[in-house]
Amino acid sequence: MTATPQGWQPEIIRVDYDRALSLRRFSESGYLATGLSAEVFRQELLTSRSLYTPYWAWTEAQKLPRTDDTWNRFIVQHS
Repeated sequence: MTATPQGWQPEIIRVDYDRALSLRRFSESGYLATGLSAEVFRQELLTSRSLYTPYWAWTEAQKLPRTDDTWNRFIVQHS
């Protein structure tokens, strides 16, 4: 986003990257052992979709804890 006298001007920039390499490094880093957020971020990388914020909002709206169970329910309902 660039601020101009006429307002904000969006610009979409495509950046190529090696997704398989990124996923392998993600898995090898040990990050997945840190908890649910790591799995959500891995799924975002796999699907190229924003999932963390919608999942957070869904659990808030439903007054649910953020657990593996609610994550799995969210994925099934929002696939």
